[in-house]
Amino acid sequence: MKAVWISGPGDGAMNVAAGFRLVADVPAGAKLRVAAADFFRLWIDGRLAAHGPARAAHGFARVDEIPLGESAGRRVALFAEVHSARVPQYDAIDREPFFAAEVVAADGRV
Repeated sequence: MKAVWISGPGDGAMNVAAGFRLVADVPAGAKLRVAAADFFRLWIDGRLAAHGPARAAHGFARVDEIPLGESAGRRVALFAEVHSARVPQYDAIDREPFFAAEVVAADGRV
């Protein structure tokens, strides 16, 4: 899984939001793996499907897995809204923002 982030805001910019969109055919038995530094909301065909990420220890990130069973065999639009706080607080820390996502088929192909 390759982490990405937007270009533009200067290093250390606080409260930056970004949107990522993918339109793809979903194979049977597929799942979506998602990881982010701070917060994300994920929509599948306009329906809120997940939010996160799961909390992890300082310096680590967890990968959330969202089953795509209802979307199998058809073309879907995936949209993620990602927010980087870069402010030390109770539920976020000041760290480099990132977002990573991949659709994984039942046979393990990405």
